[in-house]
Amino acid sequence: MPIIPGNVPEELTKLEQWVLWRYIQRPGKLKPDKVPHTCMGYKADVTNPEHWAMFDYAVKMAARPGFADGIGFVFTAEDPYCGIDLDNVWQSDADEGAPWALGILARFADTYTEASPSDAGLKIWCRAKALRCGKREIESGAVEIYDHARFFTLTGRHTGILAVVDHQHDVELLVTNLDRRCRPAHTQTRAIPDIIPPGQRHNTLVSLAGTMWKRGMTADAIEAALVATDQKQCDPPHGPEHVRKIVESMQRWPR
Repeated sequence: MPIIPGNVPEELTKLEQWVLWRYIQRPGKLKPDKVPHTCMGYKADVTNPEHWAMFDYAVKMAARPGFADGIGFVFTAEDPYCGIDLDNVWQSDADEGAPWALGILARFADTYTEASPSDAGLKIWCRAKALRCGKREIESGAVEIYDHARFFTLTGRHTGILAVVDHQHDVELLVTNLDRRCRPAHTQTRAIPDIIPPGQRHNTLVSLAGTMWKRGMTADAIEAALVATDQKQCDPPHGPEHVRKIVESMQRWPR
């Protein structure tokens, strides 16, 4: 997939959070997966910083014939970014776009957005932390929201905006509306497990922070509760610094 380096927001290109990706066809699947790879050519772990590279180097390596299908940006818990992937916005060239997607695009019209490699969807970059990451199917399409431990393909085929803008409130509204609309069984409210494993620790702590914040608890009380939960139930614990970053971000959220 050709990359237009000059069309990528400069603040993203300065970060060492880039990987390559390749199409890989899985048995039994209709569409190939986009699998992250390092610039050395082997499969990448998007949670391992040693597998990431600087933007210019990733672009250079992706340009090698047959070496990769494109480059991707890795979202981390430490950066301020959130990605929203709108899948199957258009069903054909004559399609004006799915109404559910057009509403989302209008809300995020002032932040960096670009066409997906398939040209059937769009990816949005903004500044926010999601209370819940994951995928929700909606009508004939889907919405995926991630702020860590995930990568998004990136081509530079943007919609005209190069800024990455704060949309914390809009991301929260989007997650809430999707959950209310879809209501899958596995997202119903449930008790926190006695042991919170890797892969669930960050999202669980962020969700708890959001719940307590909306109910009017002070930041100090929330931090104390999160530290206790992290120490006693997260395996392994993230540590006080990670909790403090969640609380600092939380204080920008609306009540």
